[in-house]
This record gives sequence, C-alpha cells and structure tokens, in this order.
Amino acid sequence: MEPEKDSDFDDSNNTHMECYNDSTASESERKSSENKMFADCNCDSISDVTPSDLKFDKETRNFSKKVKKIEHILSKSVINVKKLRALAVSEGGLVNDKIRKTAWPLLLELKPVDDADSPTEEELLRHPEHQQVVLDVNRSLKRFPPGIPLEQRLALQNQLTLLILKVVTAHPRLHYYQGYHDVAVTLLLVTGKEASYQILEKLSTHHLKDCMEPTMEKTYQLLNYIYPLIKYQNVAVYDYLEKSGLGTMFALPWFLTWFGHSLNQYKDVVRLYDYFLASEPLVPLYVCAVIVAFRSKEILDTPCDMANLHCLLSQIPDDLPFEKILIRASKLYKNYPPHIIEKDVQERLRKEEDQRKHEFALRQKRMNQNLPFVWRVISHFDPNRRLPIWAADHTRYIPPQFSGYRYLVATATVAVGIYAFYLKAVEAAPVWDMSYS
Repeated sequence: MEPEKDSDFDDSNNTHMECYNDSTASESERKSSENKMFADCNCDSISDVTPSDLKFDKETRNFSKKVKKIEHILSKSVINVKKLRALAVSEGGLVNDKIRKTAWPLLLELKPVDDADSPTEEELLRHPEHQQVVLDVNRSLKRFPPGIPLEQRLALQNQLTLLILKVVTAHPRLHYYQGYHDVAVTLLLVTGKEASYQILEKLSTHHLKDCMEPTMEKTYQLLNYIYPLIKYQNVAVYDYLEKSGLGTMFALPWFLTWFGHSLNQYKDVVRLYDYFLASEPLVPLYVCAVIVAFRSKEILDTPCDMANLHCLLSQIPDDLPFEKILIRASKLYKNYPPHIIEKDVQERLRKEEDQRKHEFALRQKRMNQNLPFVWRVISHFDPNRRLPIWAADHTRYIPPQFSGYRYLVATATVAVGIYAFYLKAVEAAPVWDMSYS
C-alpha cells in the first residue's frame, strides 16, 4: 500500500521550520553575542546557568499564542498533563528551552525529590563503566554550544559524566551503552543537573530499559518493528530494502539516542525530545519507519545493496521536514499500534533466526569437508612422540602424494583447531555488531 498523500506535507505550510531563520541575526553578530555571554559566565556556577544562556533560543511570534497556552497550564497548581502532552506533540512542540526546562519533568509526571542519599563523587568514579563513560563524554564536543570556553565545556563534561554514573550506580541492573550519553547531554543542557537526573532515571527504567540490558538482543528485536511499519507505508521500499539485505543496523543510533547522535540541528533534536517525552516508549521506532518511507525516492534511486543503502540511510539530511514526519508517525501509531504488528515482528525474527542457523550450518559443512585428511594424519601420530609432526619421517606418516607438504599440513592442523574453537564460541554466544559510529 502506497503512503497516503497528506496536504500537510506541503513545505509552504511548515512555518515551524522557517521560524528559526526569520528572526536570527547575522552570523558575525550571533558569534559576538555568544562569546560575550560565555565570557560573562562564571565557570564555577555552571550548574546554575540556564540552558537558554547556552542555547540562545529565541521565542518566535509564530508560536506566541501557543507559548501563552503552555505558560497558562504551567502556572496552575495542578498541571493538566494530558493537555501539556498534546501541546508537546503538536506543531512546534514546547517552542523554547525555557518552557522545556519546566515542562519536560512534568511530561513524565516527575516531582522534585530529596537528593540527600545520592552517592559521593568518589563512589561514582569507582563504577566499573566509568572509563567508558569518560571516553564517550569526551567525544561529545559537537553536542555543546558553539564557542563555549574550554573551562565551561570541561565543567559540563564532568557534570555529564557524573549524571550518567549516578543513574547506573543507583540501578545496578542497568548497563551503560554507547549513545546513552547523547540522551543525557540533551537533558542536561535543557533542564539542568537536578531535573536531568530525574528524567534520565525515568527514561532508563522505562522508555530505554530494553537498551540497558547486559546485551543488545532486546534492542535488536525491537528494531525489527521498523520493517512492518515501512511495509504499511510503501511496499516498494520495503521489498527493495529486503532484497538488499540491509537489516536494521542503520537505525540503531536513531533509536538508542532518540536521534541525538544523528542530527546536526539542535532545534530538531529538542523538538523530537518534546515529542518522545510525551509519547509511548516505542514511538521512536515509528519515527524511524516514517523517515525511511519519506526518503523513498532516494532509496529507490540507490543501488540495491547493503553497503550503499546503509551509507544513504545512516546520514539524515538536515532539511527533513520533521513536523510533517511527526504528523505521519502519529497517524501510523494510531493505525498500527505495537500489539497489531507484534505477529509480523515475531515472524520476521523467526525467519532471521532460521537464516542464521542455516548459514552457520553451511560454514560448519565447508569446514568439515576439509578435515578428513587432517584427521588421518593425526590418527598416525604417536602421542608419546616428543618431536612435532613436521619433524616426523614424512614417508612413514604422510601419504606419498602429500610428502612435499608436511609443513603445510602441520600449519593447517593448528589453524583448523583454532577455527573450530572460534566457531564453538560463536555458536555459544552470538555477537551482534551494534556499532553505530
């Protein structure tokens, strides 16, 4: 079934995507104001610096009425979470970081808690995953505001490291994964140190809990929701991707980081976070599927092989109309909620498992075909003999037709043994290639 053509996919109606350009100053003026603002900041009190100081968000007149609606909801002693979520999902999201700082915790119905029992910094730094967290955080420079002074960036990175370690220390069953820091840094920059911990803890034990298992097996299984969702939108694209053997690894960083690792525009990242924080946990997979279907022409114009298609899809264009994509994702979720497509997902997983077993059996068969001669040689070898096989009298132990290859036979024996051990290890513990860099 071809995807429906929505009138709301006309670029001329996408005022949200234009509002960030109309009211901005020139590049030189922007950089000058950034440098002045950072020069005035006290690095020692960086945790008190509001995200708007770091992000330079500007409220636009396009959403002035919406801002008033949101502020009215937030001013009440009892927050109408349902209305707040509806506004977060609708066009423009929560508009700016000043609102997000207050609204994001409320979308998850979080309340301030006493932080008295939190572990000390020394305890956090003893966590076994501390070094990996530090390595990932040090690679997250592009996620910080441009022009930020070195001292301030280092302070933010330290806060980010401690934020992550605090969550995984408080919940020992949670396992840090590469990309988790992309989620954490977005929350930290928008909501600050205290609120970001509450949000990250909630997401880690709810929305992202399957990603924080000891292995990525559950995450891999969840990614298989994408293909049925693509099929419901565009059968031609679905068939093309299946024929290529692409798989789902292209979408791994999208799902693990809520697109934080893959998008270049900060405004797009926080807009998606508005949407995801107000939605069900599997909604990011629906957005993944819509993005793929939305790029159908590019996909069908790309050679039908895994390498080319993975290269295409792993790079998300900066000009994607996310407001339109989110509208379509909402419709897709309404028409095909997770319980409706569960059967399709399980069938896909079963076929992939059967294929994996078949390929493994073929590898074993090919290996076994080369073993008879090796085993014949070994059967003639005297276990009490101290000399290695390649020092033996080859006319006695090796058939004449192979007499010139005694060194090759010895090397092959060792190699086959190592290879057999490797195959046993692979069979006992399958390893998924979950890298996304």
